[in-house]
Amino acid sequence: MASGNGLPSSIHAAPNLMVKVQYQAGDETTIGYATNLVYRVHQGQKPIFTVDSPFPTEIAQAAAPSFVQGSMTLFLPKGTTIESMGLVPRRLGDKGEFIAALSQYYDINIYNVETNELVVSIQRAKVGDYTVTIGARNIVIVNLNFIGTNLKEGITY
Repeated sequence: MASGNGLPSSIHAAPNLMVKVQYQAGDETTIGYATNLVYRVHQGQKPIFTVDSPFPTEIAQAAAPSFVQGSMTLFLPKGTTIESMGLVPRRLGDKGEFIAALSQYYDINIYNVETNELVVSIQRAKVGDYTVTIGARNIVIVNLNFIGTNLKEGITY
């Protein structure tokens, strides 16, 4: 149904990104669907200043850390958690009690749902922190922050 200006009267939005993780020697595992992907690439550049000048005299390459960090809103399949999907690996004791979060790297591969093309791949990544929201109809929504070493080449948008 169109409004008076010819535009649809309602907007239907859905997650348009499929998120998969891949551990070093394993297959890709789909962990959910996402929206609001934001990432920042730190190139390792650092401004070099001289005495009594507010402007850098040069920008030094590889003088600072290089890494990728970002966030996304992730929709998990029903009956799963971020831990059970392998994003935050845990070590449990003999009685099932939590002992420690494991520090294991994985690649986060994000695909376009419609075309199945790779949008971005964050390599050697880990989850920094996350917030879980249980929405209407018990939909599990996770706001996930991640950090990785670099982006995979050949990225398409």
